[in-house]
Amino acid sequence: MDDAAPVFHRAGPVALWRQLADHLATRIASGIDKPMARLPTEPELCATYGISRITVRQAIRHLVEHNLVTRHQGKGTFVASPVMKHDLLELKGIIPTIQEQGLPLTTKLLDLRLIEPDKAARERLHTDEPRLLLLRRLYLSHGVPFGMTEITLPAIAADLTWAQVEAHSCYEILGMLLGIPVARADVTIGAQAANRSLANHLDIPPGTPLLLFERVSLCAAQIPREYTRFWTRADRYRFTMTIDDTVRKGGYFTHIG
Repeated sequence: MDDAAPVFHRAGPVALWRQLADHLATRIASGIDKPMARLPTEPELCATYGISRITVRQAIRHLVEHNLVTRHQGKGTFVASPVMKHDLLELKGIIPTIQEQGLPLTTKLLDLRLIEPDKAARERLHTDEPRLLLLRRLYLSHGVPFGMTEITLPAIAADLTWAQVEAHSCYEILGMLLGIPVARADVTIGAQAANRSLANHLDIPPGTPLLLFERVSLCAAQIPREYTRFWTRADRYRFTMTIDDTVRKGGYFTHIG
């Protein structure tokens, strides 16, 4: 800790653990302890503030319950990253949505190749093409992964280069590079336990619950042209929607890049 230890009122009406929790929460809110910064260990906090380990544990537990810090077994306690919010009724992808919230974002292209599509991709894209283009992309904020996309495109996209895909979002690929503007998208949101591959990429234990966003994008002729699966950590990402009588019935579409 880089500031002078506060004076705790041991005989006051507020418990010591709550005074410590409030002090740490203030540091986080003011930006002294930044998102994903590692907090001192329990012994270090005890030494800094002259309080017992039980008091420190109560304070940290309070911060965890209020989503201000997260614990990672074997690694320590870290300041939580702000929850990212994505409005499903806005035509914005992950990148502009997060940037508008003032949060850093980096992406990493993991895979780009022609594959024999699985049953889900064939059904969603209504195709019997023997080969489709698969791309997988990892999303990180503050250097910590929070989501991964698996996008399947028609074989017409087979000539796309790694550099092109790395530099463009999915809808930019469809509209700018392939000349297939999207007219509609059907979206469903569910849940899935992280398999070993997802767990490794997202740095979470296998079996951790994930949000699963699935989208099928259609061109003006109502032909499915893209199928996306987006897995994201439920503690880092939220899908939101505001509905009023101006929202037309019959669906909506959104943009995950």
